[in-house]
Amino acid sequence: MSLTTLDCTLRDGGYYNNWNFDESLVDKYIARVIESGIDIIEIGFRNFSSDTYLGPYAYSLDNHLKHKKNIKKIKVGVMSDASIFFSGEERISRQVEQLYLPKSESIISLVRVAVHFKDIDRCKEIVGTLKELGYEVGLNMMQAGGRSIEEIEKATSLIASWNIVDVLYFADSLGNMSPEDVINITKAIKKNWKKAIGIHTHDNKGMAIKNTLTAIDNGVTWVDSTVKGMGRGAGNAKSEKLLIELNKLKPNSYIVDGLVKISTEDFESLHNKYKWGASDLYSLAADYNIHPTYIQEMVSDQRYSQKQIMEIIEYMKEIPSSSYNQETLDEVRIKSNENYDGSWNAKNWCSGKDILLIGNGPSIKTHRNEILDFIKNNKVLKLAINIQKQIPDEFIDGIVSANKSRILMDSKHYFDLNKPIYMPKDLISDIPNKDKLEKKINDYGSIITKGCLYINHKSCSIPFQLTAIYALALITIGGAKNVYLAGFDGYDDKKLQNEMLKSLKLYKKCKNSLKILSITPTSYGFAQINNNE
Repeated sequence: MSLTTLDCTLRDGGYYNNWNFDESLVDKYIARVIESGIDIIEIGFRNFSSDTYLGPYAYSLDNHLKHKKNIKKIKVGVMSDASIFFSGEERISRQVEQLYLPKSESIISLVRVAVHFKDIDRCKEIVGTLKELGYEVGLNMMQAGGRSIEEIEKATSLIASWNIVDVLYFADSLGNMSPEDVINITKAIKKNWKKAIGIHTHDNKGMAIKNTLTAIDNGVTWVDSTVKGMGRGAGNAKSEKLLIELNKLKPNSYIVDGLVKISTEDFESLHNKYKWGASDLYSLAADYNIHPTYIQEMVSDQRYSQKQIMEIIEYMKEIPSSSYNQETLDEVRIKSNENYDGSWNAKNWCSGKDILLIGNGPSIKTHRNEILDFIKNNKVLKLAINIQKQIPDEFIDGIVSANKSRILMDSKHYFDLNKPIYMPKDLISDIPNKDKLEKKINDYGSIITKGCLYINHKSCSIPFQLTAIYALALITIGGAKNVYLAGFDGYDDKKLQNEMLKSLKLYKKCKNSLKILSITPTSYGFAQINNNE
């Protein structure tokens, strides 16, 4: 039996580092894969341009790849998700031609198209155009685990009728297949498919190698793997371990030493950072058909405890979760776990009052006298964002903070304050003598959820760890009448400035969001009032 081995480390592993691999590591990786005897490198994805930053192996452009050392010494492939061709206004064939040069002008020789079962009937034009451009074409049927035999036979029959695809893959995307599943799926595919069959395994339950070997025993001739198993969620079959097993079937077919060396040395630091691999959490998610990226996102985020992840898994098993959606995770975080709520109900706590939020921008010092005049001439509740050094304590009614690092830095000042503090109480867990501080705190909870701003009676969900946005949520649920800002100049740091702008945009969309006016210069686009008003 002739076996085709394909390593897709940079493509599947890129889910952890946004496909931004160090180029010296890539050069070493390519050399070691070639040395090992692996047949194909799937170098990455091929995508259209994106508004968000993704590294070069999310696009795998020929102009980039042609400069890579040794790249012409091995067969090179890329993958495109079929869905990227479904939303454009132009014909699918035209979109494919925009993304792919003719094979004669490209480093790439193999293109695999990944598709969900529901969209397989829409893929004929994609694979047909790729074939016309001269490429070898693979079709990867995602989330094959759990599909009925009838559904697999029907899909395979349709694909076979096109007579275009060269190799048909089934992917254990959720990592929940057993060897028996592999056997049954392979039999179902063989009923209507006479060409090469491939398998792509994930290691959620620690079965990636075993399932791959079972597939080979049952006639699968294309197999995927990644160095150190680096891949989405729990990762994939490990290339170095798979080759060791394949050498048992056919001795001396592969040279493993170089892959082991790069796995244990170069990829070890990536593994320590991103921590992919089989685990009880990934295994449980696989049992419940929960997409592994949900687990990946939570495990890599230090704000989630093991208990919280378990509570979210318990919630997600009752809703459709086999496809990853960031908004779904955000919603579940809010709805599934009451532990994010604080002990203080902030509903109407400042009802009908005008609020002055005092930031720490340089304008506080520059316009100190004007700010004090505003305070003296207007009946406002004055809340400082973190500890305020420019405005005297007698002009401050309370302190707001929701950034753990800043809270730790300011903590020594909290004990001497004779005024309320508004913050999530769980953020003081590392402060010595925290028991003495707790009675001063109005415990309004907070969680960070990307792309989401949600305000509730006892907690808020904000997109970034920004105390200013937490403060806006706090006074909004409190029923404030008007809000004025001082010292909200804007950040010099572009990342923080963009986070603030994105957060403010989300805030404006919230129900009952307040009109914001500034009494000092600001780069956030708020109307600025005359301090003498």
